[in-house]
Amino acid sequence: MKKNLMIAAIAVAVVLATAGATAFTMSRMNGASAASAAPVVPAPARNAISDEARYVSLEKLVVMLRNDGPGARPRHLVMDLVFVAANAKQEKAVREQLPILRATAFRAFAEHTPDEVVRMHPDDFEAALDKEYAAAYGRTNRMPFEQVLVTKAMMD
Repeated sequence: MKKNLMIAAIAVAVVLATAGATAFTMSRMNGASAASAAPVVPAPARNAISDEARYVSLEKLVVMLRNDGPGARPRHLVMDLVFVAANAKQEKAVREQLPILRATAFRAFAEHTPDEVVRMHPDDFEAALDKEYAAAYGRTNRMPFEQVLVTKAMMD
């Protein structure tokens, strides 16, 4: 008799636990459906692709990073950049100014340490480049490109 009573108690506990879990899940789903009834606004595209845009690449930018200490081995950052030009005129200007664009990008990362570079997100690379180019050109509307993209960043 005790064995049957114990089995019945376990069965009741399992049924109650299942009912409680179901009620909890249903209440969460009702709350989620009310929240999902709000209009969904798509996130803005980070790198919108334009049919008219022209892309100029700057490959194999090599920057020797600042040493962490006296015994540290030299570390290098190798990057590929792409400049987004809105039209053919801007594309030509970017191609003509590639040496200064390379030197400015070099200057943007030459003072970084390897530890700083490892912790950087791709957006951080682009923000550092935007800041350096804005400083070099005086203001952003004088730059010969619309946007700079980091397409590769490797550290040796």
